[in-house]
Amino acid sequence: MIRKFQELINYDSGGLTSRGGFLKIKEENDAHLIDKLETEIKSRGFSDKTLKSYIFHNKSFLEHLKEKYSLPTDDEVKSYLAFLQENHSQSYASLTLSAIKFFYKTVLLQDLPISPIKEFRLPPVLSREEVSSLLSSTYNIKHCLLIQLMYGCGLRVSEASKIKTQDLDLNQGLLHIKRAKGRKDRIVPIPSKLIPKLDFFIRNSLDPANPYLFQTMIDKEKSHISKNTAYLVVKQAAERAGIKKNVTPHTLRHSFATHLLEAGTDISIIQRLLGHSDVMTTQIQTHISTTLIKSIKSPLDNL
Repeated sequence: MIRKFQELINYDSGGLTSRGGFLKIKEENDAHLIDKLETEIKSRGFSDKTLKSYIFHNKSFLEHLKEKYSLPTDDEVKSYLAFLQENHSQSYASLTLSAIKFFYKTVLLQDLPISPIKEFRLPPVLSREEVSSLLSSTYNIKHCLLIQLMYGCGLRVSEASKIKTQDLDLNQGLLHIKRAKGRKDRIVPIPSKLIPKLDFFIRNSLDPANPYLFQTMIDKEKSHISKNTAYLVVKQAAERAGIKKNVTPHTLRHSFATHLLEAGTDISIIQRLLGHSDVMTTQIQTHISTTLIKSIKSPLDNL
């Protein structure tokens, strides 16, 4: 592939020349580029979700450039992003830019000096009363445990759905989350009130031949529930509870973080419990509840 593109792109000793090379975007060349991109993504251990997303966005980008015979300028990339913003959300355009920048850096060996403009939206957070209502509206023991673990441990839906019984240390009250986002492991405490419930559930409700906590059968194979099933469980529970917010499994994770912050837990501890590499990510996912905000007395009231 490199030899093929050396015929199309002018290289100097430092790599790809700045806008000096010519790249004829054709279907057969697109396939080589996407193959190279897939290799770069896999070599970094990125998730399947990232792989599919980056390939999709860059295929769309290359298709948009199908009549172009040279590398696009920064302004042309911005024009493409503006086109996306007119037809999609800002977050969609930002994700596309991230995918294209990775493509430029790893495949075309160039930097793309364009920064995404990100929308900041506070994630929906449930009050403690809403969490209690959500749980009291869930009558299936498996579904109730799923919601309790996602909220009580701050789990991602992908982490909760794939818990194995061997990952639970009920004697120590710890859950070992393995190969989570970024291929990282972490250990989180299990809420004490869940330990006897989990012990009963494991002893009486599970197939010992299936290693997962939330079991199902897929094509006659023993497996775990899907993320879509977990989403549906949470959505239906919220509807039964009469909660009008857009409640998803990630809402439970946001609520976990926010409620810990309100209780005075140090944000660096919350960061570790959530499995974030950067505390800034934790700060985005936590915010003060409206109840606490309403309790603040304005200085105007003291005049």
